[in-house]
This record gives sequence, structure tokens and C-alpha cells, in this order.
Amino acid sequence: CSVILSAMGSGRTIDLEESESIGVVYKISTEGIIFVFTPGYFPDPYIDQRLTPPENRYALGDFVALQTGEGSAVRSHKKTEPVLRVEVDGDRILVETQISFFPSTGQYGMCVEALTGNAAWSPDFNIVLCEADVISQPRRNHMYTAWVQR
Repeated sequence: CSVILSAMGSGRTIDLEESESIGVVYKISTEGIIFVFTPGYFPDPYIDQRLTPPENRYALGDFVALQTGEGSAVRSHKKTEPVLRVEVDGDRILVETQISFFPSTGQYGMCVEALTGNAAWSPDFNIVLCEADVISQPRRNHMYTAWVQR
């Protein structure tokens, strides 16, 4: 993640059914299977689009409201408005989100990645591992805007 100091924006709200989640399309296989990153789901939910006409298929970076079925298969889905800013760069997506670097005390206080500033927490992505391209010296317990590659 690249950390850029900026003021946090206002909160996001979206109308969802109780059993729906929102995810972002981050991978499309050559066979037409799309994978949707959805916080709290592992493995990532997938949608089989092999029988869907090309003009109706999802693209990288699309946001999807979905309900999962057996395993990781999605049983119902629909395109939804973006809840985060997304940029598509070839076959990868970059998602803008808020992150905070861990305090030196607490649950993750002795984690090597947390102590070296290579791990952060995001309300959208949970744990985020950062490469060496952090462009500012982060301070613990502060929220930052970051671009997360998925």
C-alpha cells in the first residue's frame, strides 16, 4: 500500500438486504469465472459468467452486491454503485481506503510487521501488508488514505 496523508472523507452508507455483502471484482479467469473480494469471506466468492453475454459481464473494479450459497459460489448478485475509489491498472486493481498503523502495545503490539510499519489495519480490508513504498513516515494510531492493490 502507498500511504498518502489526507483528511478522511465522510462515512459511506449503502442500502443492502440483511444477507447481502458488497465486494469488488479483482480477478477474471480466462474461462469467465470472476472472483470478488468481499471482506469476511475466505475463500473469495466467485461468479460463473461463462453463459452470460459478454456485454452483460462484470469488469475488473466493478462493485457487486451479492449473496453466497454453498461454498464460495454466489447465488445472487447485482452490480452496485462503487463504495470506494478504484483504479484498474492492467490486470490488477487499486482500491483507495483508510488504514491505521498498529500501536506498539495491544493485540498486535509484538508482531514484527506491525513494529516495522509493514502491516496496517483497514476497516475495508482488515489486515493490509505494505511493501517498502510507504511515501511518508506513518504515525501509529492515525488514519491515513492508502491505495491497496488486490
